[in-house]
Amino acid sequence: MLNYFLSWFQPSMLDSEWLSDPHRSLLIVAIAEGYKFAAVYMVIFYSALISISEEVIEAARMDGASGWKLYRYIKLPMIKGIIFTSIILVLNGSLKSFDIRTC
Repeated sequence: MLNYFLSWFQPSMLDSEWLSDPHRSLLIVAIAEGYKFAAVYMVIFYSALISISEEVIEAARMDGASGWKLYRYIKLPMIKGIIFTSIILVLNGSLKSFDIRTC
């Protein structure tokens, strides 16, 4: 399916071997691991965003914040702990997927 979509943009990509190339296979595995838990992180971010008090949002709107400014200056700083925790969880999960044998 990926080869079909790539044929629209660059037909020379069709003859590439996706999993036998070490550089591409590592990227593909990393993307698959990130996609596997994307729904979990969306639920985490959604619950963090709805946990922000309506009083804070109303006060920000009264001060003139709207749209992008509301997210950038009010909501994102209030959930930066959740963002940091999610980054740590993503990195931890990604490193678990690469079981490197040293012996």
